[in-house]
Amino acid sequence: MEIKEVYNAEINKDNFYERIQKQIAVVLGVLIVVALAVNLALLTYLGPKGEELSGIRNQQEEQKLKNDLLRAELEDYKVSTVINEKAEQDLDMQKKDVKIININNADVTASSYE
Repeated sequence: MEIKEVYNAEINKDNFYERIQKQIAVVLGVLIVVALAVNLALLTYLGPKGEELSGIRNQQEEQKLKNDLLRAELEDYKVSTVINEKAEQDLDMQKKDVKIININNADVTASSYE
């Protein structure tokens, strides 16, 4: 009778492991299906947002280019010859010579615009 009981115990162990494997397979299958559903939902929601984000990035790049052009123009204005040309041509200002006498008896001649 002992051999029969040992044999039945081994069969029960095998059944137990098979049941656990089936349960694990079902749980993993359900997790995979849930993960795919969540992924699909996110892609559906974020799909149109991707186009909007792409548009915003393009606008950002355009703004960077505009800023670079304005910086270059600002650098031009730091040069006095460009300022002189702008004053004479665009603003119709005329150059006048001004003589400044320093108290150290050093004469300095400067120009100004009116």
